[in-house]
Amino acid sequence: MQIEKFNPRELLRELKNCFDSKQLAQIAKESRFIQRSTSQLTGESFLMMNVFDTTDGKERSLTDSCDWLAEHFGVNLKKQSLDERYNTHSVTFIKSCFSRILQIANKGVINRGIELPFSKIQLVDSTSFQIPEHLAAFYEGYKGNGGKAILKIHFNYNLLNGGVTDIFLTDGSANDNTYKFGKDEKTVRNCLYIRDLGYFDLEHFMKLAKENAYFLSRIKTNAVYSILNENGKMERIDISDYLPGAGQTKELPEVYIGYTKKKLKARLIMQAVPEEVALQRLKKLEQYQSKHKDTTISEQRKAMCFFNMYITNAPIEMLDTKIIRLIYTLRWQIELIFKIWKSVFKIDEVKKMSIFRFECYIYSKLIAILITLHIHNKVGQILWDEYDFELSPMKAAKLIKKNSWA
Repeated sequence: MQIEKFNPRELLRELKNCFDSKQLAQIAKESRFIQRSTSQLTGESFLMMNVFDTTDGKERSLTDSCDWLAEHFGVNLKKQSLDERYNTHSVTFIKSCFSRILQIANKGVINRGIELPFSKIQLVDSTSFQIPEHLAAFYEGYKGNGGKAILKIHFNYNLLNGGVTDIFLTDGSANDNTYKFGKDEKTVRNCLYIRDLGYFDLEHFMKLAKENAYFLSRIKTNAVYSILNENGKMERIDISDYLPGAGQTKELPEVYIGYTKKKLKARLIMQAVPEEVALQRLKKLEQYQSKHKDTTISEQRKAMCFFNMYITNAPIEMLDTKIIRLIYTLRWQIELIFKIWKSVFKIDEVKKMSIFRFECYIYSKLIAILITLHIHNKVGQILWDEYDFELSPMKAAKLIKKNSWA
């Protein structure tokens, strides 16, 4: 089957089925975006204009948006009038539509029938980008030269079926580990939660283990390790005494992590990396230190550049030592998703605009992304079931946008 020959009318029909006019009218009314029945601009026309206008945030003007409304809905507004419609109510309306699309997209998740010992493999990562400086009061940037205004988007994704559990916006300066779960997400029994260092949190891992779920994470270079000695007493160890030799992998099946009485019990997997990888890491540390003169890089942190260190509470029969790194690298699939957001949907290209218009723009882009993912999952399921063929997410995103957002 050639995906290029997939009927674009079917794609457009799928897009329109995500909402009907009555539902949109109800959401617009509940959000107070529409307060008068005589309003020329409806919730449906406003949503479609924001989602299906293909110009990016640097090109899009109010005049262009007014022209789009006139062409597609026969709505004639002056740009000043449209600008006034971007307010707290319009943001609430677009966010409500986004929440509904998130639910719809999850109904189209792919069931590949893959046999794994976990009920889910849940990945969380974030992407961030610089936005106009006047938005710094709403989305604070990094200290130094990183940008005065930064938007960070956390993405919570089920690797096994393509389901999007949550997409959450924060300041660029917000620490990743302040984000644990989606708003309504609860720990899923027998699920494997893969976390990067930015989300490293011992108490959160303890909570997952207590609720019969599993975690897999890299561990910080300054972690404190202990083991039970022959007398059954907790004894702090120097991890450098246990590191593997060049080209080797070593495991401590039971270690306790943390410097307080409350410690996390886990398996520790240590893997020596190739010298060129270690040298690249050391170079990055040097570059970081040159930009942050007040920061001192410890010798332990430098030494740990030569190793990958992972912790998990999954037993070896569920997560063998040999495949730990392979499973962890699945997290990089999110990087491909972020690349699609930026290269195909241009979500990071934003010009100066009001905070209300900016948030409507971001959530509208996320709606377009979710609808594309929804269609990709549907088409991908057909290709998988009938042809045992894996559809490229990047290729699918480009084709769907080309055929449906034109």
